[in-house]
Amino acid sequence: LDENTALAEVPTLALLRRGFDEIARQADRIAETLGRASLNADVSVVDGFSQMGSGSLPTQNLPTRLVALAPRGVSLDELGLRLRGGRPPVFARLHKDHVLFDPRTLLDGDEPRLVEVIIGSLSH
Repeated sequence: LDENTALAEVPTLALLRRGFDEIARQADRIAETLGRASLNADVSVVDGFSQMGSGSLPTQNLPTRLVALAPRGVSLDELGLRLRGGRPPVFARLHKDHVLFDPRTLLDGDEPRLVEVIIGSLSH
């Protein structure tokens, strides 16, 4: 594939190329939506890094903005289990006392479903 075709047809490449400002706006939007939902959790947006994974780029990190949830009344492990059991399943990072969501991983149309799963997972 040539570069333009690869960027258009390989979602991972498009996600890796997303700009910091675009991701920051999306993180702010998600946090604002969750904040209006009266969740049993504190919601914030924090600086972080997108972890590209293993294979040929195991130590490469990209600056990002993360949506951070500090749940009240449910453990991080339980919330993680609920998120993974959602439809669609949501996989997030558990770090210290927060569940972290990286908007870089969202494809077009994923944001409303992510918000629904988070709200549902905190409503048990």
